[in-house]
Amino acid sequence: MLASSATLASAAPSAFAAVTLAMTDGDATPTSTTVAPGQSFQFTLNLVSTSEQSTGLDYYLQDTSYTTQRGPIFRLLDRNTAAATYTDLLHQDTGDNNTMGDITTAGVEDSNWSLLQPRNGFDSTTFLDLGASLSNILQPKGAGTWQVAVYTLSVSASTAPGSYVLQTFSNPGQGYAGAFNSTTGTTPSFDFNGHGTFTVNVVVPEPSGCAVLLAGAALGSRARRHRRRSVRP
Repeated sequence: MLASSATLASAAPSAFAAVTLAMTDGDATPTSTTVAPGQSFQFTLNLVSTSEQSTGLDYYLQDTSYTTQRGPIFRLLDRNTAAATYTDLLHQDTGDNNTMGDITTAGVEDSNWSLLQPRNGFDSTTFLDLGASLSNILQPKGAGTWQVAVYTLSVSASTAPGSYVLQTFSNPGQGYAGAFNSTTGTTPSFDFNGHGTFTVNVVVPEPSGCAVLLAGAALGSRARRHRRRSVRP
């Protein structure tokens, strides 16, 4: 649940306007990227509302292509919330790695928590809620695109070429928090109407021009040494 001074009350979705999460890197193919094994990449996560008010959100990030045979390949390196709308973080970026057995003190970038897992493996020991709320829940955000965070993830150096899909998800009834109700003293919680997806295409790069030139220089050097040996008396 979101960390705030108000109590969240779960509510069934009704005829509210759409509130979704969207992942983008802002280029010509905004929901996908191409990287080599061992490289990192970035995307921005936004909350998009057509008219419904929001004061916070609960969400997780998963690797939908995960298999037990290959294990996790994505690690969360950085969550940048400098320009975020929702700044009251449920979990900080760095913590104590849960060394004391208290999940509330773990950070989302800690080594024990930053590897992305599949949703079907969800439990409190493999996921930290990435959610946050407004610093002032009495001033909800309405229609618009609201930045949640800019994420930097790395791809394992041993990753095989292929396409892998990242996706946000939330538990039932815990997607986004609506406007604070002063009568009931609660902030009702609703499911998102849609979640963000981002495709990571992992490719093995072709030899660079620099590598080709170095190989050519090495061959030339060997040829010169051979010629010098052949002309000795």
